Amino acid sequence: LGIMTALWLLTDWRSGIEAITIGVISSTLFATSAAPGQTIKQFMTGAVIGTVAAYICNFHLLTQAQGFWMLALAVTPTILLASWLTTKSAIAVVGSGIFIVFLMHIGFNSTYNANPVIFINDAIADLLAVLVSGVMYGLIDISSSQWSRRRIASALRGLVVTACRHPSMMKRAQLESAAYDLVQRAGSAQRVADEQDRLVVDWMLSTHEIGHAVITLRALAPMINHPIFLG
Repeated sequence: LGIMTALWLLTDWRSGIEAITIGVISSTLFATSAAPGQTIKQFMTGAVIGTVAAYICNFHLLTQAQGFWMLALAVTPTILLASWLTTKSAIAVVGSGIFIVFLMHIGFNSTYNANPVIFINDAIADLLAVLVSGVMYGLIDISSSQWSRRRIASALRGLVVTACRHPSMMKRAQLESAAYDLVQRAGSAQRVADEQDRLVVDWMLSTHEIGHAVITLRALAPMINHPIFLG
């Protein structure tokens, strides 16, 4: 937001507000993604496709459209493509990028009016904003940092301590759910190809094993009359 606002104010760029809008959308929309940098790349791909589709639709198809049915015929192919892409989990963000950019720039109005200069300026603003978001995610990706992994390791150890010491005995399902949620929020479950993230998943499995053993021992302890356990 600060970078795009400064660019808008310093250059007096007409499309600066467009850049701010898309920059904020792309920065906040994917902040909770497991891999924000990769998500932004897919969104950028969709934005480029949506820009090209909007240009063709605005300046080659809508100029020839007469009536509602020709209007529908002009915009339907892009909408169908974006809808189909959003049904594929691996590339759904590409479809979202097409939708957002295409529908923002399509020339719908009571009277058709499309200015190529304004369109190109707005398209550059969109792509520049997404690019800046991608660069920022590349520089500041907390989810894949060593600090984040240390926090996850500490939280997993805390679960084992809680299983050992909490007055009310922890349930197995509660332990498993809490451990998986920690790893899921860190994004390591989606990046198991990376050695450091595989290590985090190993920590989760170790937490499960140790936690299950502790829960089982605490459940059996009242039934054991051996002096060691009684003491």
